[in-house]
Amino acid sequence: MDISERLTTPNNKEEWLKRSLKALEYPDPTSIVPCLQCPSDTAPSDDDDERIADTCLWKLVLWLETHKICQWDALKRHREFQPNNTNTKRNLASSSRVEVLEKYMTDCGCPPHYVEQLWYCDERKRFRVIRW
Repeated sequence: MDISERLTTPNNKEEWLKRSLKALEYPDPTSIVPCLQCPSDTAPSDDDDERIADTCLWKLVLWLETHKICQWDALKRHREFQPNNTNTKRNLASSSRVEVLEKYMTDCGCPPHYVEQLWYCDERKRFRVIRW
């Protein structure tokens, strides 16, 4: 397979994510698929603070860091990923989670242009970060 073929966006992002997570032995790849969507598309009508997509993205990054990447030592991981307010229903935009994710991605060597302003609210940019 040519490198340019691997860099193209998959036709079915959900299937790509499930296959990738299955290969990484993620416990339930189907449960994390909502992380591909933008928060406005997944906000339950009765609770604006709960964002399923953001919660799934947060869980995915935490699992990858804990089980596969291990960029941060255990103490730093605990400090950064377990903020004082442990409410897992907060959305990215209204919390420090964006800052933590951006700091984490920078520490992992993510290209700076991937974490452009409001990357988590743009489906294309969000997928680019997840795929990275």
